[in-house]
Amino acid sequence: MELKAEFTHAFLGVIANRRPEMRHGVVVTPYVELQHIDKEHLRDVQKMLLTFSVGSTVRNQFLRVQGIQNCSLMTQFIDKNVDNTWWFECLDIFVQRKHLTRKGIVEILKRRPKVNNEKLRISWEEIMNTVMY
Repeated sequence: MELKAEFTHAFLGVIANRRPEMRHGVVVTPYVELQHIDKEHLRDVQKMLLTFSVGSTVRNQFLRVQGIQNCSLMTQFIDKNVDNTWWFECLDIFVQRKHLTRKGIVEILKRRPKVNNEKLRISWEEIMNTVMY
C-alpha cells in the first residue's frame, strides 16, 4: 500500500469552531479526510501514518487527520492541483501561526470553497461578529 495513492482522492478542509475561551472566539483547524468503506483498510492506513508520527482518527467509513503539524506532514502524500491550492495556501498561514490573529482567521475562512450544505457551517456574518469582538 502506497500512501500517496491512498490520498489521491482525499478531502482537504478547514474547520471553524466557536470557542469563547479563545482569544478571538473562533478556532480554525486544517484537516485531511480519507473515505473508504472498509474500516480495517482505514486502520491499516492509520498504522502506516503512525510510522511518520501522523496521528489520525478512524470512524465509520473515514479516517481523519487533524492539526497543523499532522497536516504539514501529510503534504508529502497529497498532490497540489487546481482544486486544492486554497488548502495549501491556508496551511502556510497555519504554519506561520497567523491563524492566531483576526486577520489570519478571516483570510483562512475566505479561502474555503463553497459547500453544498451551508447549514453545516457557521455563517460568515456570525464568524465576523465573533472574531471582531
